[in-house]
Amino acid sequence: MEKRLSQSRLLESDGFTLIEVILAVVLLASSLAVILSLQSSILDQTVRDRNREVALLAGRRILAQMELGDGTVDDFEESGPLPQILRKICKKEIENSEEDIEKFSIFDATLSIRPWGLPGLNENAMKRITLTISWTKSPLDMVELVYFLPGPGPEKPDETA
Repeated sequence: MEKRLSQSRLLESDGFTLIEVILAVVLLASSLAVILSLQSSILDQTVRDRNREVALLAGRRILAQMELGDGTVDDFEESGPLPQILRKICKKEIENSEEDIEKFSIFDATLSIRPWGLPGLNENAMKRITLTISWTKSPLDMVELVYFLPGPGPEKPDETA
C-alpha cells in the first residue's frame, strides 16, 4: 500500500502539464514580439533624428551664408536637391567639401525669399527666408526654417523735384 501511495505522489508531481507549457510559450512569444516592435521603432526614431540633425546643420549653413553676404538678397524661389541649393548659396565654401555633398544627397530643399512688409514702413522693410528641407514624403521627415533679414531700407525721396 505504501508503495502505491509513493507512486501516485510521484505521478502527480512530475513535470508541467501541457496547458502550463503552452501558456509559458505564448507568454514568451508575445513578450518577444513587443520587444522587437520597440526595437524597430527605436531604430526608426534614431534614423529620423540623425536626418533631422543633418538637415538643421545644412539649413544653418545656408542661412548663415545669406546673413554674411553683402546684404542684398534678391527675391526668388527654388526647389531641388539640397546640394544644388548649397552650391548656389555657399559657392566658395562648398567647393572643397565633397563629403558634405554626399551627406546631403538624400535631402530635397525649397528656398523661398520674399519681401515682408512691416506696418508703417515700406513693403521691402524685411526679407522673409523660408527654407524647407525634407528627406521623405512624410510630414514628420522635414524641417522648415524661417528667417528674417533686413531689407534694402526705405527709399529716399527724389531730391530733383
